[in-house]
Amino acid sequence: MAEQLVHENSYALSDENEDQVIKKIALCSKQVIIDPKDNLLNVMYIFDHCHTFPEVSLLSLLRIFLDIVPLYKIKTLSNEVKDKTQLSKLNKWEQDLLMIYSKFVFLVTKDTNDVNYKCAAELLKELSHFNYVEKLVSFVLRGTIVENAVCCECIARIFKSDDLELKYKMLVPMCELNFGRNVISNFLDIDIFEFQAVKDKFFTGFIYENEKKRRKDKKHADGLLNKDDKKKMSKEERKQEKIRKQVESRRLEEEGIVDKEKQKKLELKICNCILRIYLLVLERRRSDLYAEVFVGLRKFKVIVKDNLVEGTKLLIMGCLADSSAETKFLGILAVLALYEDRIIDLNKLRDYLYDLLEPRTLRLKSSESKLAAKALKHFFLTNKQSVTIVKMFIKRLMVLCSLDYLPALSVVIGEMMEYYDIDMVIDDFQEFSVYLKMFY
Repeated sequence: MAEQLVHENSYALSDENEDQVIKKIALCSKQVIIDPKDNLLNVMYIFDHCHTFPEVSLLSLLRIFLDIVPLYKIKTLSNEVKDKTQLSKLNKWEQDLLMIYSKFVFLVTKDTNDVNYKCAAELLKELSHFNYVEKLVSFVLRGTIVENAVCCECIARIFKSDDLELKYKMLVPMCELNFGRNVISNFLDIDIFEFQAVKDKFFTGFIYENEKKRRKDKKHADGLLNKDDKKKMSKEERKQEKIRKQVESRRLEEEGIVDKEKQKKLELKICNCILRIYLLVLERRRSDLYAEVFVGLRKFKVIVKDNLVEGTKLLIMGCLADSSAETKFLGILAVLALYEDRIIDLNKLRDYLYDLLEPRTLRLKSSESKLAAKALKHFFLTNKQSVTIVKMFIKRLMVLCSLDYLPALSVVIGEMMEYYDIDMVIDDFQEFSVYLKMFY
């Protein structure tokens, strides 16, 4: 059968009209779905008409593969299939199925039409366990660059799902930053706070290697075989030991112990991928993604390793120059979030905020004023500052509030004056008397 697939036989007749071809495509699809073992070759008729009837052919092939693809992945290098804990050799039908499926994936990812994106999204939704997922993921990511709605919806669904492996396969090619601007905001749908790696507060990977080493040391302490013992074993004893290890490995898999360890490592990889993408966006000055990255760093601050905090801060500050006012406030809040639990001098960042609030160059929108209010509360209400500096900020905020209706900043002014016990009459506010009735 494989030779027949390589040399594609043409089943189309020159005198077939459009209706006849479509009916025959439908008939072939039905035959393959009913009995895929005997009728698999019938799909070649559909492949022969992909150029003439691309939409009908692709959707028909999609329907076929969604029905006949098995619930396990085929290991092409070892010619094996693994269904849960059972390993078995590939049979002829599975080899032919994989060959035809690879041809279909190539057709799907060849063109950038809506039907191609739809097929790729459906394959990722229903057959994420099967082969060639990485190729489909890369194709869907390219679709987000042109803001294809199907691709954007597909990626959003993946990040909301519980499929950790598919999330990781989606994140790896994203490290090349080859995706649309709306994709990175979907990271916020990943509930990393349920990850064991996050609960352990450890993000270097050594924790799991150390656990493995401790288990190995414990085995030696319990009198199990070490390398010296293994050299003394006979051939028959080595064979028995190999069988024992295989049985033990299957037992651990059935009890879910190995799966838990694999899940931990996968969670750790997902966290590291997210952080890497954030830092690459800042390093490569992708200004269209700054806002999403700053919001993500605020939420996922726990995945930023201690030795990367200072470098991340420098990257953020370097990106603020060519950003909008709202993005600048988001960047300031991101830095404050990273240093929230760390005792460190942030006076330079405070001075940057003061320069940013210059009334002659800044007209705040309501959304921007709310972000500014959050930053001001962190600097002056969470942390104690010099009264002189507080007065300088209050005067500048009063002018801003007199120019626009900014209730969020008005509230902050009142809170700051109450917290630092500032009296507007006696505390050097005479020249600002014109604003007293304007900023409230």
